[in-house]
Amino acid sequence: MATVKAFIKAYKTDTPVKVRFRLRSGKEVDAEYTSEIEVLPKYWDSKIQGIKTSPFYSISDKLKIDSEIYELWKLITT
Repeated sequence: MATVKAFIKAYKTDTPVKVRFRLRSGKEVDAEYTSEIEVLPKYWDSKIQGIKTSPFYSISDKLKIDSEIYELWKLITT
């Protein structure tokens, strides 16, 4: 069964980074894709693979980013 995970690679917490996706399926498939979705690392929650609730991101911005992440995740898994 294939798994897809959204993650970021960040070295500074105050510089926006692009959300990356990793597709794994057994030992045969291990692929990464860097999206155009940008987030600030200090507001990224790796457990939910999305943005933390914070005063920096408005609710509409958070929902928009989380929706974009979900849409890409869905596209990769189908």
